[in-house]
Amino acid sequence: MAKKRKQSHSGVIRYIVHKWIESYPTILKENYDIDLNNIAGELEIVNHPEVIQNSFQKLEKHPDSKKLSELFRITFNLDVFDNRVITLMSGKSGKFRSEIVQNLVHFWIKKNSEILKNNYDIDLKGVSREIE
Repeated sequence: MAKKRKQSHSGVIRYIVHKWIESYPTILKENYDIDLNNIAGELEIVNHPEVIQNSFQKLEKHPDSKKLSELFRITFNLDVFDNRVITLMSGKSGKFRSEIVQNLVHFWIKKNSEILKNNYDIDLKGVSREIE
């Protein structure tokens, strides 16, 4: 069985948001007119992956999310680069930042079932059956 990684909710969300941004620069460019290289230059970030790695080492512990309608609230921090991308996406789409992050997380989970299975021993089909 794969070894489970121990991260807080906020750490997992930060990871997913960053991985989505890192994996889909074309979607950002075509749908939001966002160029990641320009943002890195504006923020004077030389090696963005190192910035992300440092932020993962400072994971916070949060209590379980409380139910609000059918959505759950998780508080998390983003590094300056990912925050800038999410803010730009929000402004260009007219959606709240939380909606942008919610959509990114949902998209990432759907597209990365193997990572979830291999790294966290999470079976998405089993989760779907559980919540039905």
